[in-house]
Amino acid sequence: MCAPATAEDAGLLLGAAIADPNPVMFFEQKSLYTKVKGSLTYTADKPLFGAVVRRHGGDVTILSYGAALHLALEAADTLASEGIDCEVIDLRVLCPLDWEMLAASVRKTSRCVVVHEDYPDYGVGAELTARVAFQLFTDLDAPPARVGSCFWPIPFSPPLEDETLPSVERATDAIRRVARF
Repeated sequence: MCAPATAEDAGLLLGAAIADPNPVMFFEQKSLYTKVKGSLTYTADKPLFGAVVRRHGGDVTILSYGAALHLALEAADTLASEGIDCEVIDLRVLCPLDWEMLAASVRKTSRCVVVHEDYPDYGVGAELTARVAFQLFTDLDAPPARVGSCFWPIPFSPPLEDETLPSVERATDAIRRVARF
Protein backbone atom coordinates (compact mmCIF):
# COMPACT_ATOMS: atom_id res chain seq x y z
CA MET A 1 0.00 0.00 0.00
CA CYS A 2 1.85 3.09 -1.29
CA ALA A 3 1.08 6.77 -0.78
CA PRO A 4 3.81 8.92 -2.34
CA ALA A 5 4.14 12.65 -1.69
CA THR A 6 6.69 13.55 -4.38
CA ALA A 7 7.03 12.86 -8.10
CA GLU A 8 10.33 11.08 -7.46
CA ASP A 9 8.74 8.77 -4.89
CA ALA A 10 5.76 8.16 -7.16
CA GLY A 11 8.13 6.89 -9.86
CA LEU A 12 10.20 4.84 -7.43
CA LEU A 13 7.19 3.27 -5.74
CA LEU A 14 5.33 2.68 -9.01
CA GLY A 15 8.32 0.77 -10.39
CA ALA A 16 8.59 -1.26 -7.19
CA ALA A 17 4.83 -1.97 -7.28
CA ILE A 18 5.04 -3.20 -10.88
CA ALA A 19 7.96 -5.48 -10.02
CA ASP A 20 6.38 -6.81 -6.83
CA PRO A 21 4.73 -10.22 -7.36
CA ASN A 22 1.99 -9.37 -4.83
CA PRO A 23 -1.03 -7.11 -5.33
CA VAL A 24 -0.18 -3.49 -4.48
CA MET A 25 -2.55 -0.62 -3.77
CA PHE A 26 -1.13 2.66 -5.06
CA PHE A 27 -2.80 5.81 -3.70
CA GLU A 28 -2.10 9.03 -5.54
CA GLN A 29 -3.77 12.31 -4.71
CA LYS A 30 -4.79 14.34 -7.70
CA SER A 31 -4.11 17.56 -5.78
CA LEU A 32 -0.39 16.72 -6.03
CA TYR A 33 -0.51 16.75 -9.84
CA THR A 34 -0.42 20.54 -9.92
CA LYS A 35 1.18 21.38 -6.57
CA VAL A 36 4.37 19.31 -6.57
CA LYS A 37 7.11 19.64 -9.14
CA GLY A 38 9.67 16.97 -9.99
CA SER A 39 10.60 14.34 -12.49
CA LEU A 40 8.64 11.12 -12.72
CA THR A 41 10.98 8.32 -13.67
CA TYR A 42 10.70 4.84 -12.33
CA THR A 43 12.90 1.86 -11.82
CA ALA A 44 11.87 -1.65 -10.84
CA ASP A 45 15.05 -2.54 -8.94
CA LYS A 46 14.11 -1.04 -5.54
CA PRO A 47 12.14 -2.86 -2.84
CA LEU A 48 8.65 -1.73 -1.94
CA PHE A 49 9.50 -0.58 1.57
CA GLY A 50 10.87 2.22 3.61
CA ALA A 51 9.98 5.51 5.22
CA VAL A 52 12.29 8.52 4.91
CA VAL A 53 13.12 11.39 7.24
CA ARG A 54 12.19 14.60 5.41
CA ARG A 55 13.22 16.88 8.29
CA HIS A 56 15.37 16.05 11.30
CA GLY A 57 14.36 17.29 14.74
CA GLY A 58 14.39 16.43 18.40
CA ASP A 59 11.16 17.65 20.04
CA VAL A 60 8.21 16.03 18.24
CA THR A 61 7.91 13.31 15.60
CA ILE A 62 5.40 14.07 12.84
CA LEU A 63 4.26 11.01 10.85
CA SER A 64 2.74 11.81 7.48
CA TYR A 65 2.20 10.53 3.94
CA GLY A 66 0.80 11.68 0.63
CA ALA A 67 -0.26 15.30 0.16
CA ALA A 68 -0.39 15.95 3.90
CA LEU A 69 3.41 15.60 4.05
CA HIS A 70 3.78 19.06 2.51
CA LEU A 71 1.40 20.48 5.11
CA ALA A 72 3.40 18.74 7.89
CA LEU A 73 6.66 20.20 6.60
CA GLU A 74 5.15 23.68 6.50
CA ALA A 75 3.87 23.26 10.06
CA ALA A 76 7.33 22.09 11.17
CA ASP A 77 8.93 25.16 9.58
CA THR A 78 6.40 27.44 11.30
CA LEU A 79 7.04 25.82 14.69
CA ALA A 80 10.82 26.01 14.29
CA SER A 81 10.53 29.79 14.67
CA GLU A 82 8.85 29.12 18.05
CA GLY A 83 11.64 26.81 19.17
CA ILE A 84 9.79 23.52 18.55
CA ASP A 85 12.09 21.25 16.57
CA CYS A 86 10.02 18.68 14.62
CA GLU A 87 11.22 15.53 12.93
CA VAL A 88 9.03 14.78 9.90
CA ILE A 89 8.80 11.16 8.71
CA ASP A 90 7.34 10.46 5.26
CA LEU A 91 5.86 6.97 5.57
CA ARG A 92 5.57 6.50 1.76
CA VAL A 93 4.58 2.83 2.16
CA LEU A 94 1.77 2.17 4.64
CA CYS A 95 1.91 -1.60 4.45
CA PRO A 96 4.39 -3.02 5.20
CA LEU A 97 5.07 -0.18 7.62
CA ASP A 98 8.67 0.80 8.37
CA TRP A 99 8.05 0.44 12.10
CA GLU A 100 11.74 0.45 13.04
CA MET A 101 12.34 3.95 11.64
CA LEU A 102 9.08 5.27 13.03
CA ALA A 103 9.73 3.81 16.51
CA ALA A 104 13.33 5.08 16.59
CA SER A 105 12.14 8.61 15.87
CA VAL A 106 9.37 8.50 18.48
CA ARG A 107 11.82 7.12 21.06
CA LYS A 108 14.18 9.99 20.25
CA THR A 109 11.54 12.76 20.56
CA SER A 110 9.16 11.04 23.04
CA ARG A 111 6.25 12.73 21.28
CA CYS A 112 4.21 11.91 18.15
CA VAL A 113 1.63 13.61 15.92
CA VAL A 114 0.10 11.97 12.84
CA VAL A 115 -0.82 14.43 10.08
CA HIS A 116 -2.83 13.05 7.16
CA GLU A 117 -5.80 13.91 4.94
CA ASP A 118 -7.93 10.94 5.96
CA TYR A 119 -10.48 10.97 8.77
CA PRO A 120 -8.71 10.90 12.14
CA ASP A 121 -10.81 7.91 13.25
CA TYR A 122 -10.97 4.36 11.88
CA GLY A 123 -8.02 4.55 9.50
CA VAL A 124 -4.27 4.75 9.10
CA GLY A 125 -3.92 7.66 11.55
CA ALA A 126 -5.94 5.89 14.20
CA GLU A 127 -3.91 2.72 13.78
CA LEU A 128 -0.60 4.58 13.90
CA THR A 129 -1.48 6.47 17.08
CA ALA A 130 -2.86 3.31 18.71
CA ARG A 131 0.27 1.34 17.88
CA VAL A 132 2.57 4.14 19.07
CA ALA A 133 0.57 4.48 22.30
CA PHE A 134 0.57 0.72 22.94
CA GLN A 135 4.05 -0.32 21.84
CA LEU A 136 5.97 2.82 22.81
CA PHE A 137 3.99 3.80 25.91
CA THR A 138 6.99 3.91 28.24
CA ASP A 139 8.94 6.06 25.75
CA LEU A 140 6.23 8.75 25.48
CA ASP A 141 6.09 12.03 27.42
CA ALA A 142 2.75 13.00 25.85
CA PRO A 143 -0.18 11.15 24.31
CA PRO A 144 0.06 10.84 20.51
CA ALA A 145 -2.24 13.12 18.52
CA ARG A 146 -3.93 12.99 15.10
CA VAL A 147 -4.72 15.71 12.59
CA GLY A 148 -7.00 14.80 9.71
CA SER A 149 -10.04 15.81 7.73
CA CYS A 150 -13.36 16.67 9.32
CA PHE A 151 -15.66 13.69 9.63
CA TRP A 152 -18.00 14.36 6.71
CA PRO A 153 -17.79 13.83 2.93
CA ILE A 154 -15.26 16.00 1.11
CA PRO A 155 -17.28 18.82 -0.53
CA PHE A 156 -16.85 19.87 -4.14
CA SER A 157 -16.76 23.61 -3.34
CA PRO A 158 -13.11 24.77 -2.91
CA PRO A 159 -13.84 26.98 0.15
CA LEU A 160 -15.73 24.15 1.85
CA GLU A 161 -13.00 21.68 0.88
CA ASP A 162 -10.43 23.99 2.51
CA GLU A 163 -12.50 23.94 5.71
CA THR A 164 -12.75 20.15 5.61
CA LEU A 165 -9.15 19.16 4.90
CA PRO A 166 -6.44 19.56 7.55
CA SER A 167 -4.65 22.90 7.59
CA VAL A 168 -1.27 24.16 8.69
CA GLU A 169 -3.01 25.99 11.54
CA ARG A 170 -4.75 22.84 12.82
CA ALA A 171 -1.50 20.89 12.53
CA THR A 172 0.58 23.51 14.34
CA ASP A 173 -2.04 23.72 17.13
CA ALA A 174 -1.94 19.95 17.66
CA ILE A 175 1.86 19.81 17.55
CA ARG A 176 2.12 22.72 20.04
CA ARG A 177 -0.24 20.90 22.45
CA VAL A 178 1.82 17.71 22.26
CA ALA A 179 5.13 19.60 22.58
CA ARG A 180 3.95 21.47 25.68
CA PHE A 181 2.19 18.56 27.38
